[in-house]
Amino acid sequence: MATNNTATELGGILKIVYAKGVVEAYSFAAPLMKLISFDHQAAGIGNTYNQPVELRFEHSITSAAADATPTYLELNPGINQVAISGGAQKYGRASVNYDMLERARQAGPKAFESAGKRVTKRLAMSHLKRMEIELICGRRGIAVGSGISGSSTTRALVVSAESWSAARFAGMEGATIAITDSDRSTIRAPSTGAVGSCTIVSVTPSTRTVNIAGHATDMTALDTGDSWASGGVMFFESNGTKTEIGPTTELAGLDAWSNMSGTWFNIATGTYSLWNAQTYSTSTGVISFGKIVEAAELAGAYGAVKKLVVLCSLKAYSVLNTDIAAMAIHGAKESKGSLGVNSITFRTSVGELEILPHPFQSDGMIHMFAPDECLRTGSTDIKFIQRGDSAEDNNIIVESATTPAGEMRTMSNQQLFIEQPRHLVLMSGITFG
Repeated sequence: MATNNTATELGGILKIVYAKGVVEAYSFAAPLMKLISFDHQAAGIGNTYNQPVELRFEHSITSAAADATPTYLELNPGINQVAISGGAQKYGRASVNYDMLERARQAGPKAFESAGKRVTKRLAMSHLKRMEIELICGRRGIAVGSGISGSSTTRALVVSAESWSAARFAGMEGATIAITDSDRSTIRAPSTGAVGSCTIVSVTPSTRTVNIAGHATDMTALDTGDSWASGGVMFFESNGTKTEIGPTTELAGLDAWSNMSGTWFNIATGTYSLWNAQTYSTSTGVISFGKIVEAAELAGAYGAVKKLVVLCSLKAYSVLNTDIAAMAIHGAKESKGSLGVNSITFRTSVGELEILPHPFQSDGMIHMFAPDECLRTGSTDIKFIQRGDSAEDNNIIVESATTPAGEMRTMSNQQLFIEQPRHLVLMSGITFG
């Protein structure tokens, strides 16, 4: 597999064709990165974000009848603990050989634009897409299995209807992946094979199928036991060791926060009910505004009388868009939404709800959260690693230590932190007729 961008990978910008630019088939919006603000930690990479959290009320509240002399209850204090969040590191790399850099240094009749600029932009967008996906399903996997076929070094993996998102896999041919059992810890691939050996070959959205290639022994391991067809989980490969995978290397996305358990960010979920998310249902069925309002009321019962964002898939949004049209016909005048809008906002007994469709959201899930209680913490948002202090474009090209090429590198260090997880509501098991 090629590691550097050569004339083969960048042949499109060397053709003698006049055009305004290169078509960017991988352009994706990243609304969550915009919606959830980044809180910069100046102390540096790996420094923790410490947030005091009120977890239990004061219970020394004495009552007495009129004219009686009360006997105080014993002191029964409330509890405040510190939630500790550490940023998850992510690095992106792309390489262009020296020959290609020189041949396409200037945009002109023989090149649409500088090869360095094109690869740099593509790398930045790739990093952004990975971050946006992780804000939804980080630590939980990009797909859950339901069927498998194939032999030797290839397999066709059928993804469950609930976890499917076609947009997550768009442009991901060639990406290396890791697959675990349903426990998200027992690694099936790459296990015996080398790191980077399990690769996405192609995707068939109509059948929710991801075609992969890998080490023959690893592929066989996916066929049996508590593996892919029994709810196995797919992650993008994390780094150069087979033992480190998404559940330990990624930031905790909305779905991870919705399934928090054990000691989560230094606080015991089993001890304090306020340090837990809520589940509306694991078998929600056909989605409707009525069910969304019911789910919002779960958060409202814990004081979330504020704006809530309802993150749904494009498929679920189509159903809700039709539902709001029917409500409008029957005189639901308070709704701000109408057919064809990009989001739907309306008011309920627990405050304002914004229905936000997202191409990276799983078809069978909805995550409801209060945006003003969410933030991205860490030492740095996505940035390019630069040499020197110059602002010129070639300042972000560093030298490869092993090949005659220049490298572009991105990095980020951040974690999703939710101040009041009791205001987070998960709706899963969504069906469509």
